[in-house]
Formats: sequence, C-alpha cells, structure tokens
Amino acid sequence: MQDPIRNIIIIGSGNLASRLAIALHNANIEILQVCSRHQENAIKLAKKVRAGAINDFTRINPDADLYIIAVSDKAIGEVSNKLDIKDKMIVHTSGSVAMELLNNHFNKYGVLYPLNTFSKEKAVDFNKTPVCIEANEQASLLRLKDLARKISGDVREVNSNQRLIIHTAAVFASNFANHMYSISADILESKGISFNIMKPIIQEVAEKILRHDPLKAQTGPALRKDHQTLAKHLDVLNDFPEYKELYQQITDNIIKRHKK
Repeated sequence: MQDPIRNIIIIGSGNLASRLAIALHNANIEILQVCSRHQENAIKLAKKVRAGAINDFTRINPDADLYIIAVSDKAIGEVSNKLDIKDKMIVHTSGSVAMELLNNHFNKYGVLYPLNTFSKEKAVDFNKTPVCIEANEQASLLRLKDLARKISGDVREVNSNQRLIIHTAAVFASNFANHMYSISADILESKGISFNIMKPIIQEVAEKILRHDPLKAQTGPALRKDHQTLAKHLDVLNDFPEYKELYQQITDNIIKRHKK
C-alpha cells in the first residue's frame, strides 16, 4: 500500500493552476506553497488555499509529497530546469506535452491532465471533469490515481500519445467551436443584431450532444444538401470573404462525411 499524497506544491498561478489548487484544497489536500514568477498572482491564489506564496524557486519546500507544474506548455521545460528535487514526485498538467520531457530532470514523474476549460472567475465541477494520468513507475501511478480520485469521479490512465490525441480533439470541440461563436457574433453585430439571439440554440445543441452521437445529431442545409439555402448563405457572406471560404469548406466536409 503506497503512502497517499498529503501535501503539494503548486507551480503556476494561471487559470488551470488556480482551479486545480482550489479543488485539491477543497478535498483536504494541503497546499504548502504556490510558486509563480508573478508574486502578486501567487499571493492571491495562496490566500485562497491557505498556502505560502513565493516567486523564487530556491525557496521551494523540498519535502512535499508532490510538485505540480501547472504552467504554459512552452514553460514546462524551463521550470523543470529550475527545480532541484530529484527524488520527489513531479507532474505537469499539459494535454500536448509528452511525459518524457521530465525524464532528464526527475526520478519520479508523470502527468495529471484535467480535461476542461478553466478560468479564474468561474468554478468548474471537478467531480465531472475527466482527469488523465500517467507516471513513469507503477508506485507513482497508484499514488497519482488515489489523489485524482479525491477530486474527480472520472480518472483515466492515458499515455502521452493518447493524451495528445485527446487534446487535439478537444481543440475542435472547444476552441474551434468557440471560434465559430465569435464568427457568428461578428456577422450579427456587423448588421446591428445582438449575439444573444444565438444563446438558446447554442445551449440546445450542447445539451443534444450530451444525449446523442455528434454525427447523428447533425442538422442543417449541408446535411440536407439544400443547395438553394446554401447559395443564399454564401451571398450573405460576400461581405466576409474569409468566412465565406470557411463556410464552403465546412459545408463540403459535412456533405462528404454524410456520404459514408
């Protein structure tokens, strides 16, 4: 039986770091320190989780059970170079960075990747958030799984390649979908129409996807091959040549997919 993880150092103070630290704190896991290059942000987060706040890596407590690197993907390597903690467990939280990036720096390492979108302003239901975990040794994996289960009801063992695939798919489901909302808002507001008119249909589609397979839930003129309506839409988009091209590409892709 492995010793459970009882205390943690959070490295980072951004959206994910903040929400993860708060979720762990609420699960009665002690956050010893929040380390961030932005001292003011470290202090704000540390107050919420009753931790110490530092912006100097040389002041990191060397005796924590786990160190979580929750920074931007491009900063993970830089942060790893600054940590002199060989025999403690270290994880990063990235969806696209391979676990092996930590291989040259630490003996016990892994990944704890919560699959959701995070902001400091809005709480996320971590219990419904899938948490993907990976570790370089079985003992560390078991400890990480035990920790993840304290904050999430959906914990999955996922290797680095699978996690990258999940992250890529999430960009389509989340980031690209949001970009489409911004295009919709741009088209409407250019004609003096509020984007609020779209919110009920956005909510209904989101709820439908929770109940049905996305491919089977597809509707619209492209699915129906309603070329008359498609042509009218393209005419509307003459004022938006980039959006017109995108509309045509997506329309073609929907028609192609539903030929199968």
